[in-house]
Amino acid sequence: MYGRRLTPVFWRRCLLVVLAAGVITGLSKADLRPEPALSSIFPMGGNPGTEFTAEVRGTALEGVYAVWFDSDVLSADIQHVEPVNKDAKPGLPPSKRKYRAALRLRIQDAAKAGLYWMRLLTPNGLTDAVRFRVNSDPVIEEVGSAHSDPESAQRLDRFQVVVNGRFSRKAEVDFYDFEVSAGERLRFEAYSGSPSTDPVLTLFEPTGSWHNPARLTRLAYNDEPTHYPGRSNESRLTYRFEKAGRYVLRVEPFLGGGGPDHVYQLRATRPNAGERAEKHRTRHFSRQAIGPLWEERNFTRPLRPDALEVLWSRSTGRPEREPGGEIAVANADTGSANSQPVDVMLPSFIQGTVESPGDIDRVRFDAKRGDGIAIEVETPDAAPPDFVPYLRVVDEAGVEVFSNVHSMVHANGGFIMKVLSPKTVFDFRRDGRFTLEVRDLTTQRGDDRFAYRILLRPQVPHVGAVHIEEDRLNLVAGEIYKLSIVTDQEEGFEGYIALAVEGLPEGVRVIPATEVEFLKVRQPRLSEGKVERYLAKNRTATLLLVTDDDAPPTRAPSMMQVMATPVRKGEMGRPILAKQMPVMVLESNEETEQPDVTGLAATR
Repeated sequence: MYGRRLTPVFWRRCLLVVLAAGVITGLSKADLRPEPALSSIFPMGGNPGTEFTAEVRGTALEGVYAVWFDSDVLSADIQHVEPVNKDAKPGLPPSKRKYRAALRLRIQDAAKAGLYWMRLLTPNGLTDAVRFRVNSDPVIEEVGSAHSDPESAQRLDRFQVVVNGRFSRKAEVDFYDFEVSAGERLRFEAYSGSPSTDPVLTLFEPTGSWHNPARLTRLAYNDEPTHYPGRSNESRLTYRFEKAGRYVLRVEPFLGGGGPDHVYQLRATRPNAGERAEKHRTRHFSRQAIGPLWEERNFTRPLRPDALEVLWSRSTGRPEREPGGEIAVANADTGSANSQPVDVMLPSFIQGTVESPGDIDRVRFDAKRGDGIAIEVETPDAAPPDFVPYLRVVDEAGVEVFSNVHSMVHANGGFIMKVLSPKTVFDFRRDGRFTLEVRDLTTQRGDDRFAYRILLRPQVPHVGAVHIEEDRLNLVAGEIYKLSIVTDQEEGFEGYIALAVEGLPEGVRVIPATEVEFLKVRQPRLSEGKVERYLAKNRTATLLLVTDDDAPPTRAPSMMQVMATPVRKGEMGRPILAKQMPVMVLESNEETEQPDVTGLAATR
């Protein structure tokens, strides 16, 4: 080609090759058999004993034929399904085509208040899950007409009420008004119905002015606290009204978001006398759809009174002296900075509050050479980054032995990163009497919300969290699916973790496998510090789910369970449920017909 003139014909041929390559590349597996996904459900909640029509939105929902819940107290029927973007540009990949499905949803009288998971069944498999609320308070719907200004605000004529609302377009604002008596105290909560929704609450008093009789005076504002992993992102506002009269509440999307998937619930209640505002913390709902079932290294996970029994149930063998009953509780609030530490014995729960800036609580305990201890801290109210509990263990001379600060030298050594850990383990090298100090990291903050609960205990070698990324599996006949499982070994667990998979559909089998690990070019840390004190060791196992060519397609999902069994010192422990998820088998033929759903239940 060198020295030859490139003619227009040559360039046209090159263009055709490029276009053909683009067409071939575009026909990926994801487009040939797109993974169906959900983005929202509206309304996002209801009362037990009710039946109503709900709209579910998502992508690749063509041919939806059934609804699946994680509980038998909810059921639904498909009324119709239609594409949302009918006028979308030609050639839009199937995985990007949006649909909405109308459901007739029923909640049984026996349904308990809380969150439930809902999925749809399609010819291309099972969708991911959206959360649906069953509410104990009476539920009403947002009015059909716009109420985007104070004059057209929707009236709340009672409290202990939940409103299903939606920001249908960008920057939409919803107003609600109500009448109160002098001295009355109300709480407002805004729950998000999708990851894209972030509602904000603002409370106003209509005061008027000489220039504007409709002027509003802002009384209170609330968005969720500074975002931090494990924290709730729901807005809550509690206010005591000094004067009787009419007030206005504004609910709006953060930074002007909005659209058909931006759904929310507004809850208005009268809190009990003397009750503080509801805490901003993670609510520990059922984690059947996402995340590990076991959480151990999180400031907001609850520390249970039977913690040692639970830990030994995830291990093998027993201690020489059986832990009996509930663990003792000690109060570390001494009331004076110069008071003597409180003496405790292991295991003990230590509870207290960093009530003022610089407040330090202390407890004292004895340890012997070779003793391994674990310190876990829970922040039930204010949590990082508001309250960052700094724990330090010192000897009788006041010299620090260890703390919950994990220091790491990063990149080229130009800076040190320090992270405070909710769990720290340590092995003592000598006998002695030691003091645990508890304070806020900054020493400049403290109030009655800075409460803590610490579990000071002997180490228990056990199976920690088991991490599996998938929340459902759509297997195709004749294909192989890789399932990666990461297991945490906590507190010196030196044995094995046996993995088993139960509840698979017919024609699917499990084969353990190894895989090639490719080198990743990355800048390593110069020093990870004493990582064994702050992080669990972990290993990755690979399981192959092999689907036979003649595996029968499933009309409804099977509930697959991944079990982890500790094996230590030649002894096998009890199986632990690590994850459960729905699994379906799909036909290998791309031109799948809509399944026969005669007699198929709408729930699992």
